[in-house]
This record gives sequence, C-alpha cells and structure tokens, in this order.
Amino acid sequence: MRLRCLLIDNEPPALKNVPIRYISEIYGRGIVDQCRNAIETLGGAIAPESGEIIFNDIKMPYIVGTDF
Repeated sequence: MRLRCLLIDNEPPALKNVPIRYISEIYGRGIVDQCRNAIETLGGAIAPESGEIIFNDIKMPYIVGTDF
C-alpha cells in the first residue's frame, strides 16, 4: 500500500535531506507536499490529496507543531 506524505518543517535541510529517502523506502512514494510552517500548511497544503501521513516539526515559527 502506498501512502502519501506531507512534511512540515521550517529548516530546509530537514525537508531536503533527512526524510525523503526514508519515507520513499518505507511508504513507497515520494513526498506529496512540503511546507515551511503551520501557516503555510493551513493556507492550502492540507486537502484530501495532501497526504495520509503528516510529519510535523515541533519547534516552528508562528504556530508550534504541538499546537498545530
């Protein structure tokens, strides 16, 4: 089963290097979308096609991950 993923992190290296390879290996598909913070995510990234799994950073500007 292939699952779609949404990544939310304010640090570009975290979005670029760490999770993509692992997520592709485990879930069989690349990233559906990437956002730099919760505000950007709420602005349009969350939709039915956005993902079945959300990987969310905790320490982000505007809205911290635990509040999001």
